[in-house]
Amino acid sequence: FTGLPTAADAQVARYMNLLIQDPRNDFLFGEVFRIYKTHKAEYRLLSFLKGSIKAKPDEKNLWILLGLAYREFRDLFLARKYFNKAIEIDPKDYFPRYLTAQVVLREGKLDEAIAGFRTAADIASDPEDKLRAREALAKAFLSQSETENFDKAAAELDAILKEREFDTEVHWRVARIYEDHG
Repeated sequence: FTGLPTAADAQVARYMNLLIQDPRNDFLFGEVFRIYKTHKAEYRLLSFLKGSIKAKPDEKNLWILLGLAYREFRDLFLARKYFNKAIEIDPKDYFPRYLTAQVVLREGKLDEAIAGFRTAADIASDPEDKLRAREALAKAFLSQSETENFDKAAAELDAILKEREFDTEVHWRVARIYEDHG
């Protein structure tokens, strides 16, 4: 199935079935990547995902998983390419847009990342996804030392606090962002 020893193969198969349903589970994806890495077979993961995509080319989540794998290999160009393929399949899905914005931020393309996080926040239907995108947007603003960007970040974080006024976890998350970018 995966090109791994039998016990690892069964474990990866279980994880992959869950990830295909919801690729947002960072822990499970990390476990899959760790198992392949433990067996010094990271590139087999790419082969496995590409083979799965050949069988189901319209399965958006497989494209996302392939992008995540390339991100782990630090090939940001291919990661973005595969996240964009997922966006083509489902333009209203928040997750591949969020991931693409993360990649372009790592590439140093701040304006493009800000636009991507903003779009991801705008289309996210789940409140937690919307919050995650808005936090990333604020962090992107804070990654630049310009006063104007700090003001934009502060406005974004203040808006989050207003919307989630009674959610103490959100208050802690916002406080950590300010603390990290002191």
